[in-house]
Amino acid sequence: MRLIWHLLCCLPMIWASFQLMGQQALADPGKDIVLHTGMWSLYFLFFSLSITPLRLLGVRSLSLTYRRLFGLYAFTYACLHLLAYLTFILGWRLDLIQVELLERPYIWVGTFAFVILFILAMTSNRASQRRLKRNWARLHRGVYIAVIAVLIHYWMQVRAGYAEQLGYTLLLVLLFLPRLWKFFKKVKNTA
Repeated sequence: MRLIWHLLCCLPMIWASFQLMGQQALADPGKDIVLHTGMWSLYFLFFSLSITPLRLLGVRSLSLTYRRLFGLYAFTYACLHLLAYLTFILGWRLDLIQVELLERPYIWVGTFAFVILFILAMTSNRASQRRLKRNWARLHRGVYIAVIAVLIHYWMQVRAGYAEQLGYTLLLVLLFLPRLWKFFKKVKNTA
């Protein structure tokens, strides 16, 4: 079953590869790959965050293993996004990288999100769970900051037509509502 999930998670990249090699030539392949990998990183963050609300709604067949799997694929697609950006947009030119860092603040926000995802990916193993104990769960709540930073990164690039970004923001709010409800219920019970 796990192999099937891995194959499903790889499908977006396989599909993009076939588009690049096939007759469906993309107008600007580099830019399209950067966008495609960035969007799938966001989707996998949403998939990961959806496990808890679905479990609260009674869908017990979704184990917490899937949350980790989706989180690691979010990081994988974020790595591909960064590599595609550096390769296809900037051509690994240090002078262009410096200009981009100075002129485009969304790069800093995206980098911030990437660093958080990197830390979460590196500590998502059982050894880190044993070593960090209770702090592991606290650390991994950083995913909330990361997904908000990813959405801000996305919002900052829009010049017109905010409907898609607004939709993703509303989806994130919906994913946060059960967590907020659970948090306030816990606070109320301890008071």
